[in-house]
Amino acid sequence: MKIQSRHACRLAGLLLIAALPSAYADVMSLAPGASGELLVRNLQTQGMSQSSIATPNGANTGTLAARDALDRLYFITGSTGMQTLQSLTYAVASAPAGLALSTNYRVTYAAFDAQRTRVVTLGFDIPLTSAFINAINPSTAATTILKPVNPVWDSYRAGVIAYLAAPNQLYAVGRTGQVSEDSLLRFDLNSAASPLTPVEFNLAGEVVLALAAHPTTGVLYGLSTSLSSSITRLVRFDFSPGFAVVALGVGDVDCCSVLVGSPAIDVATNSLYAVTRKNNDPARLRRFNLSTGVITERGTTVTAGLFADPTPPLFDRIFANGFD
Repeated sequence: MKIQSRHACRLAGLLLIAALPSAYADVMSLAPGASGELLVRNLQTQGMSQSSIATPNGANTGTLAARDALDRLYFITGSTGMQTLQSLTYAVASAPAGLALSTNYRVTYAAFDAQRTRVVTLGFDIPLTSAFINAINPSTAATTILKPVNPVWDSYRAGVIAYLAAPNQLYAVGRTGQVSEDSLLRFDLNSAASPLTPVEFNLAGEVVLALAAHPTTGVLYGLSTSLSSSITRLVRFDFSPGFAVVALGVGDVDCCSVLVGSPAIDVATNSLYAVTRKNNDPARLRRFNLSTGVITERGTTVTAGLFADPTPPLFDRIFANGFD
């Protein structure tokens, strides 16, 4: 089983990105405090949570699972066979919690499913020979196999995944060992099939760097580089009447690698935010307008990932200068 990270900036720790103007309404960041502990920062106000977690190696990118109704963020720390589900309640001061996960699996993606009160993960067994879609009980860390994945799909792009709770579907980007181009894969967790074979959508001519599902409409968006033009732009994936990758805006010929699992959709500003790096420049936060595809570069902060909270709390700890 291979986990590809080409074209996606795979960062195990924290990433420096670019001075933060307003208009982030619902976007939150898992960021380091003054002593290196992880806490939650509101990108609009620069306020930060009183709760924090001391973890020497940071959060595993692509594993942030936000339970916004409780102002709680779950994420994975640790390496293969020694992973921990961390729980950080960020609205008020509270003690962090960490629960050891099964040593049989390596989690590479996580999302919170509010409808079923679970953390949905894509992971692999420790020999990395088989892929599984699992559910983790956030209170006990008990892991349940939802579906083993058909082993013909033997290569996945790290973190290029999105879960939609309403239809109970997980999207990923991957390929078999017999083809040279990626496909968009849809795993229907309501299916009785086991192992689960995904529905395949051809991505010929595209290198998809990120996926994100709109939390209200369920529309699937992505950041993708056209192989014919080398331009990276916001795209929308349409599935009816036929499958199409719809480019939104003109994109940017110099943009960019994307931090694994960083995209977050802000409904209030109708935008997708992602942590990106253009060539050898410092990494930056970029905003992609969901209607026009217009790209706006933002200022500097430190983050292990982004997530959206439609009713963010008002933190009473504020950075004096916008930095830590």
